[in-house]
Amino acid sequence: MTVFPEDARPNFVIASLHEMWFLANYAVNYRKEDKNIWGPTPGNGILGIGAAILLFSIIDTMGSMFRGNKEFSIPIDRRNVPITKTSQHFYILNSRYFGLGLSKVDLDKIYQSIRSPLVHNSIIPAGVLLDPGEDERLPFNISITTANQKLYIVNVIPLFHLTSSALSAFQNDFKNGVIDLEKSIAYQEIMRKDVPTLFMAHEDGTLRVEIKEWILK
Repeated sequence: MTVFPEDARPNFVIASLHEMWFLANYAVNYRKEDKNIWGPTPGNGILGIGAAILLFSIIDTMGSMFRGNKEFSIPIDRRNVPITKTSQHFYILNSRYFGLGLSKVDLDKIYQSIRSPLVHNSIIPAGVLLDPGEDERLPFNISITTANQKLYIVNVIPLFHLTSSALSAFQNDFKNGVIDLEKSIAYQEIMRKDVPTLFMAHEDGTLRVEIKEWILK
C-alpha cells in the first residue's frame, strides 16, 4: 500500500488528477465495438458517462483549490468574481485555465443540474444531452428549443481536450510555485478532519507506521 505522509499530500492531489485524466483519456478513445460486452448492436460510441464524471471531478478539484483565494478572480457576466463556496467550483471554467465565457446562470446549471446528478446519481437530467462531439469545437452547446426550453449538450471529447490543456497549465503553476495547495481552504479543511498519524523514516528511505492493533483487517 502506498502511503502519502502529510507533507506529500499536495503531490497526492496532482497524482490523483493525473490518474483521473489517464482514465478519461482511455474512455474517450475507447469504442464500444465488442458485441460480447455491449450487446448485438454496440455501435462505436465512447465511454461517455465515465469520461464526463472523471472530467467533472478534475474541474471540481481545480476549482476547489482556489476557493477562498481573494487574489484569484474570474470574469463572469462582466464582473470579476472569486470562488467563495463549493457550488462555485465550476466558475474555474471561465478562468485563464479553460477560457470559457459562460454566464453565471449557465455555470451554476452545469454544476448543480448536470455535474451533480451525473456524479452522485448516474443520471442525465431532462434538458441535457451527452454527446461524443467529435466534430464540435466547444465543450458545451447551449440552445433554446422550439418548445422554448433551454437545452445543454455536453460534448465529451472537446471537454476532454480543453480539460487536458487546463490541467497541464494547472500542474505547471503548481510545479513553479504559482499555486500553493497547502494554503487552499479545501486542503486546510481536509487536514483539520484528519487524525494525526506518526510516520517514521525507515533505513530504506520509506516511511512506516507502527500498528499497535488492528480494529479491522
